[in-house]
Amino acid sequence: MSAHLSDEQFTRYLSGEEDARAQFHLAECDGCRAQAARLLEIVGASRAHAERSGERHANLWARQRNEVLDALAGRRPHRPTWALASALAVLVFLSTFLFQNQSPRTQSKSDMQVSHPGSISDDALLSAVNSTLEQDVPSALAPVQQLAFEREQAEQNGSQKN
Repeated sequence: MSAHLSDEQFTRYLSGEEDARAQFHLAECDGCRAQAARLLEIVGASRAHAERSGERHANLWARQRNEVLDALAGRRPHRPTWALASALAVLVFLSTFLFQNQSPRTQSKSDMQVSHPGSISDDALLSAVNSTLEQDVPSALAPVQQLAFEREQAEQNGSQKN
């Protein structure tokens, strides 16, 4: 037989399934026999390692679990959230008492009587406010409005010439 065993045939051989052709080939072919011996050795060593790992004392697994938990706890920063929240609550509570008894400031009569040299009468002030409110655009945008109007005029003149 010139063809060597396939991976599937090796797998069936290692799992214990009987295959007469594979048995015959292993008896005849030194390369396949050596390959099968290596595979049996690897599988046996893996099985022995798994059995040894499973036989470890329960204390080892508890210690290992604690080491993992400690490592995870070390990564997370410990935030004193309750302490911070309670400190903020106390500040809010105290600030309500601090600002509760304050009365609004009133101007004294002497401050009211002092006239500033640049002050205007109430009627003039109301008139200025009304004229500002009646404007179509705020005074800061008046130059932009003028530019838009001039551009529109220029476009109309250009279209009339064509």
